[in-house]
Amino acid sequence: MLGRTFPTPFASPPFRGLSSSRVNVLYGLCNLTVAYALLLRVGDFEPRSALHVGVFGLGLAAMSLFITRSLARLRQMGLYS
Repeated sequence: MLGRTFPTPFASPPFRGLSSSRVNVLYGLCNLTVAYALLLRVGDFEPRSALHVGVFGLGLAAMSLFITRSLARLRQMGLYS
């Protein structure tokens, strides 16, 4: 949405090259669709359950930290600015 390039699995080489902002938005929408399917369609997710929301929040925080660490490594290697 910022118009910047970003590493995605569709870049060349995958996860190391940079994809256009359009590809990044489509990739994000695809991720949201999969997350929605996993939360509401595959399992028994109850949005009003503190336990369910807490587990979701912990998973989201863990994945955010993992992605942040991965991007920091790419920056150190000079593959992403």
